[in-house]
Amino acid sequence: MVEIAEFLSKSAEETTRLGERLAGHLRAGDVVALSGVIGAGKSLMARAIAGGLGIDVAMASPSFVIVASYEGRPGGPAVNHVDLYRLRDYGEALSAGVEDAIHSSAVSMVEWADHVPDVLPAERLDIRFELRREPGHRLIALEPRGDDLGARLSYFITDIVRESFQ
Repeated sequence: MVEIAEFLSKSAEETTRLGERLAGHLRAGDVVALSGVIGAGKSLMARAIAGGLGIDVAMASPSFVIVASYEGRPGGPAVNHVDLYRLRDYGEALSAGVEDAIHSSAVSMVEWADHVPDVLPAERLDIRFELRREPGHRLIALEPRGDDLGARLSYFITDIVRESFQ
């Protein structure tokens, strides 16, 4: 099983392509936990994954909305876009409906996941973003947690790594 895979994205377009391809390996009920500094690419990745899942509305960064839900394409999963930035603890997350959202049948993308880690399920995909010195460059680390998600993503990650070195 894959532990952690790191990718250097040199543009918003590369990050978007990674998210769109990743979407093809996600299923209803999966949780994607996104963390990194402001402007690192969390919202861009969330929109790319949602687009790959058939969400064709403009998804704004959920800065002032804790949970935004979107209907997927027919037969596909719904998408929850969750923002924990303004929350301080598990109690606030519970009151805001975060736990209900991430334990639903939707694919849930949780921005600022490191702000309230107690609300996250054990089975999830952690994606961490680090900005690089070069403009537009970011290091993206993917870490599947749990056997099912790890097994499903191992082929995806192996393919991406192989393409990176060609």
